[in-house]
Amino acid sequence: ARCQFEYFSVGAQDASRADVGFLREFIAAAESTGAKRVRIADTVGCLNPLTAQALFQELRRGTHIQLEFHGHNDLSMAVGNTVSAMLAGADCASVTVNGLGERAGNAALEEVAVALKHSAGIQLPLEFKHFTALSEKVASASGRRLRPEKPVTGEASFLHESGIHCRGLLDDRETYETVSPAEVGRGSTEFVIGRHSGSASVVHVAAKLGLPVSRAIAESLLPAIRRRAEELGRGLSMAEFRALLHSTLKHLSPKIA
Repeated sequence: ARCQFEYFSVGAQDASRADVGFLREFIAAAESTGAKRVRIADTVGCLNPLTAQALFQELRRGTHIQLEFHGHNDLSMAVGNTVSAMLAGADCASVTVNGLGERAGNAALEEVAVALKHSAGIQLPLEFKHFTALSEKVASASGRRLRPEKPVTGEASFLHESGIHCRGLLDDRETYETVSPAEVGRGSTEFVIGRHSGSASVVHVAAKLGLPVSRAIAESLLPAIRRRAEELGRGLSMAEFRALLHSTLKHLSPKIA
């Protein structure tokens, strides 16, 4: 490889289960051949953020070569392990859009980037505002639909239903949002009207639908909203909420209805 390429890396498969002393010897051997980087792979996804941190702290002390972390998500810790590895000395990380990868996948590019920024103060030179569009494009191209609750780019990741959450968000978005939806190209925060809703969110959503109601009327609507949400087993769609508003307000406030 050194004869053919100016830059090459060496991958250490299953390195997370190797003896650390042997792994340091392996890294030294790779460096002596002219390799610029060694990829430390958690091939079976068995690390956790603490063991990933300890491993890279140990490896970083013994070499100046670039170290990369390649994390798998078998135990749902690929993103956490990647962030820990980078904070502990890894120079770079293997990531994929949406976490696509073998078995349970790998660390998701968009989640690692946002986590590094908001939990560690590390800003990567990436245009976060394109994350949602990129995520949806890759989901479509791969045939792997995004689950709604997927962090950062899932369609439900910025939906709020809890009454106390919605009330706080109306005053200050940072009350219950670490990441703003606009930052990752998602648009604006949305409220779900359901059995956990409070009057503030009912007033807010009704106004957006062009059916302004007072706080007192919103309070009177809550029992009907909760009954309907329990019947459906989910939050109400905007069409369902609008229909409920119309039917309920007929006898409460004909002028508004």
